[in-house]
Amino acid sequence: MLTSLIAGVVACSSGTGPDGTIINVRVRDDIGDPVSRTAVRISLSEQPRLHATTRLDGTADIDVGNAGDYVVYVIPREGYKAGLDPLARVVNVTSNSRVTVDFVLYRDGVSTGDPRPDETSW
Repeated sequence: MLTSLIAGVVACSSGTGPDGTIINVRVRDDIGDPVSRTAVRISLSEQPRLHATTRLDGTADIDVGNAGDYVVYVIPREGYKAGLDPLARVVNVTSNSRVTVDFVLYRDGVSTGDPRPDETSW
Protein backbone atom coordinates (compact mmCIF):
# COMPACT_ATOMS: atom_id res chain seq x y z
CA MET A 1 0.00 0.00 0.00
CA LEU A 2 2.79 2.43 0.86
CA THR A 3 4.51 1.64 -2.45
CA SER A 4 1.39 2.49 -4.46
CA LEU A 5 0.88 5.71 -2.47
CA ILE A 6 4.47 6.81 -3.17
CA ALA A 7 4.10 5.91 -6.85
CA GLY A 8 0.92 7.98 -7.04
CA VAL A 9 2.58 11.02 -5.47
CA VAL A 10 5.53 10.76 -7.87
CA ALA A 11 3.21 10.50 -10.90
CA CYS A 12 1.20 13.55 -9.81
CA SER A 13 4.23 15.72 -9.15
CA SER A 14 6.19 14.73 -12.25
CA GLY A 15 3.74 16.30 -14.69
CA THR A 16 3.63 13.11 -16.76
CA GLY A 17 -0.15 13.06 -17.10
CA PRO A 18 -2.70 15.78 -17.80
CA ASP A 19 -4.77 17.03 -14.89
CA GLY A 20 -7.61 18.22 -17.09
CA THR A 21 -7.85 19.80 -20.51
CA ILE A 22 -4.84 22.15 -20.48
CA ILE A 23 -3.35 24.65 -22.89
CA ASN A 24 0.29 25.32 -21.98
CA VAL A 25 1.52 28.63 -23.42
CA ARG A 26 5.28 29.25 -23.66
CA VAL A 27 6.58 32.73 -24.50
CA ARG A 28 10.24 33.29 -25.37
CA ASP A 29 12.08 36.31 -26.72
CA ASP A 30 14.18 36.50 -29.87
CA ILE A 31 17.22 35.02 -28.08
CA GLY A 32 15.27 32.23 -26.38
CA ASP A 33 14.85 33.72 -22.90
CA PRO A 34 11.45 33.31 -21.18
CA VAL A 35 9.18 36.38 -21.16
CA SER A 36 7.28 36.66 -17.90
CA ARG A 37 4.22 38.82 -17.22
CA THR A 38 2.91 38.41 -20.76
CA ALA A 39 -0.88 38.59 -21.02
CA VAL A 40 -2.49 35.48 -22.53
CA ARG A 41 -6.07 35.33 -23.81
CA ILE A 42 -7.92 32.17 -24.81
CA SER A 43 -11.35 32.04 -26.34
CA LEU A 44 -13.85 29.50 -27.62
CA SER A 45 -16.93 30.81 -29.37
CA GLU A 46 -19.50 29.66 -26.81
CA GLN A 47 -17.43 30.30 -23.67
CA PRO A 48 -16.23 33.46 -21.98
CA ARG A 49 -12.65 34.49 -22.67
CA LEU A 50 -10.02 33.10 -20.29
CA HIS A 51 -7.18 35.31 -19.05
CA ALA A 52 -3.74 34.36 -17.75
CA THR A 53 -0.26 35.82 -17.35
CA THR A 54 3.01 34.01 -17.91
CA ARG A 55 5.13 33.11 -14.89
CA LEU A 56 8.86 33.84 -14.45
CA ASP A 57 9.66 30.84 -16.66
CA GLY A 58 7.59 32.34 -19.52
CA THR A 59 4.79 29.77 -19.27
CA ALA A 60 1.13 29.72 -18.36
CA ASP A 61 -1.05 26.62 -17.93
CA ILE A 62 -4.72 27.26 -18.57
CA ASP A 63 -7.33 24.62 -17.77
CA VAL A 64 -9.92 25.20 -20.49
CA GLY A 65 -12.29 22.57 -19.14
CA ASN A 66 -13.65 21.24 -22.41
CA ALA A 67 -12.30 19.94 -25.68
CA GLY A 68 -12.52 22.22 -28.69
CA ASP A 69 -10.82 24.62 -31.07
CA TYR A 70 -9.44 27.54 -29.06
CA VAL A 71 -7.90 30.80 -30.18
CA VAL A 72 -4.80 31.50 -28.07
CA TYR A 73 -3.13 34.87 -28.28
CA VAL A 74 -0.53 36.84 -26.39
CA ILE A 75 -0.32 40.57 -25.80
CA PRO A 76 3.29 41.81 -25.68
CA ARG A 77 4.11 43.75 -22.54
CA GLU A 78 6.16 46.92 -22.46
CA GLY A 79 9.62 46.35 -23.89
CA TYR A 80 8.46 43.65 -26.35
CA LYS A 81 6.77 43.60 -29.74
CA ALA A 82 5.46 41.22 -32.35
CA GLY A 83 7.76 39.75 -34.97
CA LEU A 84 7.05 37.85 -38.15
CA ASP A 85 5.16 35.08 -36.33
CA PRO A 86 1.48 35.69 -35.54
CA LEU A 87 0.49 36.47 -31.96
CA ALA A 88 -2.66 34.34 -32.28
CA ARG A 89 -3.01 30.65 -33.02
CA VAL A 90 -5.92 28.21 -33.24
CA VAL A 91 -5.30 24.98 -31.35
CA ASN A 92 -7.41 21.87 -31.06
CA VAL A 93 -7.54 20.41 -27.56
CA THR A 94 -9.00 16.98 -26.85
CA SER A 95 -10.49 16.04 -23.48
CA ASN A 96 -7.98 15.36 -20.70
CA SER A 97 -4.97 16.31 -22.78
CA ARG A 98 -2.29 18.98 -22.79
CA VAL A 99 -1.42 21.11 -25.83
CA THR A 100 1.64 23.39 -25.87
CA VAL A 101 1.64 26.61 -27.90
CA ASP A 102 4.91 28.52 -28.41
CA PHE A 103 5.19 32.23 -29.12
CA VAL A 104 8.21 34.43 -29.84
CA LEU A 105 8.29 38.13 -28.95
CA TYR A 106 11.04 40.55 -29.91
CA ARG A 107 12.76 42.90 -27.52
CA ASP A 108 12.35 46.59 -28.38
CA GLY A 109 15.23 47.78 -30.54
CA VAL A 110 15.62 44.40 -32.27
CA SER A 111 14.71 44.20 -35.94
CA THR A 112 11.76 41.92 -36.58
CA GLY A 113 12.09 42.20 -40.35
CA ASP A 114 12.91 39.28 -42.59
CA PRO A 115 16.74 39.15 -42.73
CA ARG A 116 16.68 37.69 -46.25
CA PRO A 117 17.00 40.22 -49.05
CA ASP A 118 14.10 40.66 -51.39
CA GLU A 119 15.47 39.09 -54.57
CA THR A 120 12.93 40.91 -56.74
CA SER A 121 14.30 44.31 -55.72
CA TRP A 122 17.71 43.92 -57.39
